[in-house]
Amino acid sequence: MEEEKQLIPTAIDEAEIVINGLTPAIANAIYHAVGVRLYRIPFTPGRVLRLLREKHRR
Repeated sequence: MEEEKQLIPTAIDEAEIVINGLTPAIANAIYHAVGVRLYRIPFTPGRVLRLLREKHRR
């Protein structure tokens, strides 16, 4: 009986699937909107602004 319970996905397992798929989608949306790619979370306005400034310096 214990083994069967471990095979059933829990709410936490289901949430991890959503979170893991959502992060790249948000990163792609930011890239398409402003033209800079973010690779680390959290995606903060300060990081986006810093990357935009670096992009325009080149």
